[in-house]
Amino acid sequence: MTTIYMLLAFLGGIFLALQVGVNIQLRNWVGHSLFAMFISIFVSLCTGTFVLLLYSVTLNLPWPSFERLLQAPGWIWIGGILGALYVWFCIILAPKLGATVLFGLIVAGQFIASLVIDHHGLIGFPQHPITLLRILGVTLLVLGVILIRQF
Repeated sequence: MTTIYMLLAFLGGIFLALQVGVNIQLRNWVGHSLFAMFISIFVSLCTGTFVLLLYSVTLNLPWPSFERLLQAPGWIWIGGILGALYVWFCIILAPKLGATVLFGLIVAGQFIASLVIDHHGLIGFPQHPITLLRILGVTLLVLGVILIRQF
């Protein structure tokens, strides 16, 4: 089962790379990164909402109560904002950096943030201490991005 999860994560990475290219082309057609971001998020919201609604009805999942949603901490609602910023940054930065450097930096940022999140067990993740080998792995990734950018 772990292999399937790993393949799906790999496929998600491919989708992210394709999404950036598609959004850049959308920006070229609509004339500005903000319009491209708006259209991309709008289409994602509409189609994603429909597909997820259909899927949840098919599975007959119970809806969370309104009271339960009101009890949730305020910070859990920023996921959409973070996703929108990610899309916007990619639309703006990909033509300037190129796909390889952009995604190298994105992955490096994810690894560094993940090291901190894991080390402290933040936002619901289990605690995994930072080790020398984890730091070495992230360092090698960052060095790889530097090499790619230079050559």
